[in-house]
Amino acid sequence: MSMVGESRPFLLFSVDGFAFTCRWMSALWFVSPLVIAALAVQGFKRKPWDWGLALLVIAAAPLFILSAAQRRFGEAYAPAMAAAMAISGGIWIRAAAGEIARRVRLALAMCVALASFAGFHGAPIRHLEAASHPFSVTGMDDYYRRIINSFRRLSAAGAEQGGLMTTVTLGHMARYESGAPVVANNFGSHIGESPFHDWAAFFLSARQASAAEILERRRIRYVAVDYETSSAASAAVILGEDHEKLIRMTRHADVVSAEPSAGFLRSMWFRLSRELGARAVYPGGSGRGALTVPALTRFRLLVDSVEDHRPGDVKIFEFVRGARLVVRGGEPDETVLVTYSFVSTAGRARVWRDEARFDAEGAAVFRVPYSSQRPEFGHGAAYIIESAGAARSVMVPETAARQGGTITVAWP
Repeated sequence: MSMVGESRPFLLFSVDGFAFTCRWMSALWFVSPLVIAALAVQGFKRKPWDWGLALLVIAAAPLFILSAAQRRFGEAYAPAMAAAMAISGGIWIRAAAGEIARRVRLALAMCVALASFAGFHGAPIRHLEAASHPFSVTGMDDYYRRIINSFRRLSAAGAEQGGLMTTVTLGHMARYESGAPVVANNFGSHIGESPFHDWAAFFLSARQASAAEILERRRIRYVAVDYETSSAASAAVILGEDHEKLIRMTRHADVVSAEPSAGFLRSMWFRLSRELGARAVYPGGSGRGALTVPALTRFRLLVDSVEDHRPGDVKIFEFVRGARLVVRGGEPDETVLVTYSFVSTAGRARVWRDEARFDAEGAAVFRVPYSSQRPEFGHGAAYIIESAGAARSVMVPETAARQGGTITVAWP
């Protein structure tokens, strides 16, 4: 995970990063020194020593100390802390119960049981809901199955290893199924503020250059985006923005309509999940004229979703330099269109397009992300260049698309 700079050691956080961790991380970490100290007293004050508790303290205390310097302390530290909490809880309950009547003891046991269940984010309530609405369980299983299959297809196609930028809710599944290191996941904010800020800033960025700077700094090669808008709303919250301004909801009689804001239409999240990086023109909306959103020239679709209307419909893009395509010999100020059509891994017809004008010297310059040499992802076609009723095709080598090579085309 250090490959993508997912986190820094806990003790090296900035003041703001430490405050972020204190706000969001489980309070269990902060009370654990007290628990370990109490167990140490219980274990060593007895004669003879309680070696079971002593060994637990010997295991838990160093792990806690190391957790302050680890990048991800949860995996190593959580089991020892769970055992420490369970044993200490049992000791304290037995000590208290020895002085209390049976009826009070029963009430105490019930409170402890309810508190334990409540700690799992309302698990009993969720189970009752699942029993009443069995389709919700099926829907959730299908949601995870579609996400997992998307990342498995990336690995199965032989994609080379590289860092992966995802929304925070997809992070852990992306890591497990693709093997790629991710920037952030929803397993805890102990990794610090920076990774959470970066995934949010990336997906809500309106400029490809700003988004690319984040990916290059994190050494990211792949980007995965879900179709559900809640991930974009979460990004807005992390950045301190009003998530309700992303989409304007209006009601007329019994009809509710949603109008994305201009900023949301320009965001990387919308351009990747909805337009697949192609140039798009949107009609005028409330208080604005027609909006043109340029093509994303450094992102190409590798793994497509089967459908485009449900949470879990994940698409995975590769971040490349893009080939520089120079078209020379056109009429100045004449419009020239570049189109790349292919069939995706989901068997769907997809189109990437961009548009420019010939300059005063009769040249038009494009940056194009797809090559004609990646058949495992459906990329085997030629680009079609069109202007003034004429058209021609050009093949783009994989090395040019990946490394930023230049291809010159004489027009017409």
